[in-house]
Amino acid sequence: MSYNDKFAFWKANVYDEEIRNELNKLEGDEVAKENCFFKDLSFGTAGVRGKLGAGPNCVNIYTVARAVKAYAVFLNRKKAQSVAISFDSRHNSQRFAQIASCILANSGIKVFLAHTMQPTPFLSFAIRTLRADGGIMFTASHNPKEYNGFKFYNNTGCQINDSAVAEISAEMSKIEYFSVPMGDLNGCLEEEKIEYMTDKIKRDYLDAVWEISPLPAKDVKVMYSPLNGTGWHMVPRILERAGVKEVKTVTAQSFPNEKFTTCPSPDPQKPQTFELAIEEAKREKSDIVILTDPDCDRMGLAVLHKGEYVVLDGNTVAALMTEFVLYSMKQTKRMPQNPVVVKSVVTTPMIDKIAEVFDAETIETMIGFKNIGAKVTELEFDRQRDFVMGMEESCGYLVGDRVREKDAVVASLVAVQMCAALKRKNLTLVDKFKNLKMKYGNFKNRQISYEFAGADGEKRKQELLDYVRTAIKDDINGIPVTSKTDLRVSKYKDFGRSDMLIVDMIHGNRLVIRPSGTEPLIKLYLFANESDKQGDIVLDAMARWADRIFN
Repeated sequence: MSYNDKFAFWKANVYDEEIRNELNKLEGDEVAKENCFFKDLSFGTAGVRGKLGAGPNCVNIYTVARAVKAYAVFLNRKKAQSVAISFDSRHNSQRFAQIASCILANSGIKVFLAHTMQPTPFLSFAIRTLRADGGIMFTASHNPKEYNGFKFYNNTGCQINDSAVAEISAEMSKIEYFSVPMGDLNGCLEEEKIEYMTDKIKRDYLDAVWEISPLPAKDVKVMYSPLNGTGWHMVPRILERAGVKEVKTVTAQSFPNEKFTTCPSPDPQKPQTFELAIEEAKREKSDIVILTDPDCDRMGLAVLHKGEYVVLDGNTVAALMTEFVLYSMKQTKRMPQNPVVVKSVVTTPMIDKIAEVFDAETIETMIGFKNIGAKVTELEFDRQRDFVMGMEESCGYLVGDRVREKDAVVASLVAVQMCAALKRKNLTLVDKFKNLKMKYGNFKNRQISYEFAGADGEKRKQELLDYVRTAIKDDINGIPVTSKTDLRVSKYKDFGRSDMLIVDMIHGNRLVIRPSGTEPLIKLYLFANESDKQGDIVLDAMARWADRIFN
């Protein structure tokens, strides 16, 4: 069926006014129409994400209903009894959650629904606390405001694995759009097929976060922004429990706002996202600036150092947190006998060096926190080794095993504890990271992304991902290549097949190339195991090569 045929089919069947208006806007705009209808939404690194709008390649009530019905079939096959559902502050997230709840409830599955928006890590905790058989989080995490999406979970509170994704995707392909009844929320509530989660679960979650790292953090002045998302009520409460007396929030970003007026790309990985928070931090003379993304699973940091605010990247924060957590556990005699740190393949190798000093094992996983969450569960059943913490370079951190997702609430707590410990010595996190480089080695990194939007962009992206595999031969811009691993066809550690290329060069320098699983991007991760000056030369050389290929 051509994209025009699909468009006509949707025009004939859509009954939702919002989507009907979107379809009317597409009339006469062939490029936009093709982008919305040339393919169906599919699972990526973290669930399903796409731009809000009309058509099978957008997130809307019809694409949500189709996917949720497929998940219901999957759960029924597993004889699942219940699920937990939450949502963030994005446009239609609550509506999608209510529709999903009704579809599951009318499929014979009890639903525990968040009454108000709640963070992703809270949902993971709730699944485990309620002993639910699965869950759904409606969010597009840190993506731009035009996006929304959803993630499916298993009974451990971890995102579903690749096998489950394949099974649900197969079911989705059997379900016609517009064939799934949306249901009636009030009716399902009256029949007790759907039940709202209690406030006790929120209190229990915050108690669990505090128990993971019960260290005081007095005398730290914090400027916090939830970026108009779900962290607005969780993060300040946990910081206050640590004794932080001054937690100021960025006025324009303190409460949910689906338009993200002051942060259209609410991503704590991007330095520009800090601009408003740093502006207010200067007035308040804050020691530290904390940002959490809309579903409060990612955390970004900036610190006051010598009169200026310095934004720290995800690898820097991961290294700082790893040493602090391992050192604190050792000092307070909370270190397990066989501690394990888990990190993604594109997270700084400094983590391995730090863990080694504390006699902790480091396990590397594929990109996507679902892989780290799965390792946490694996270690729980192993009983010989104990998970301590996990991290991704994309500002995702988890300490402790009470949830199976990255958790910006616990990460924010640890961040202020680190800051407080250093402030007592008249030091900052910038000073501490310089110390880490002297102690463990200088590991420099950089990330570059290239966008390929729409149907034409998708085709070009695939062509370049194919081409680059043959374009790399003996060197990258003069840096000798020592090995090349194409995960489409070759095995790397215990990883499964993936559209990823790992290029290793002399002196431990590395380049990783992959398509984003959440946006129409090709991402490159650059690593230089060199001195500061030489490291920048190496990274610049890789970046120039990348621009020639992908620009």
